[in-house]
Amino acid sequence: WSSEGRYMRYISGLIDGVMQCLSTIW
Repeated sequence: WSSEGRYMRYISGLIDGVMQCLSTIW
């Protein structure tokens, strides 16, 4: 197995957190 899937999941979660933060600010 490759760690690409886990990496993509980590990035997805990171983006989701940023989006929530921006949603709270705006």
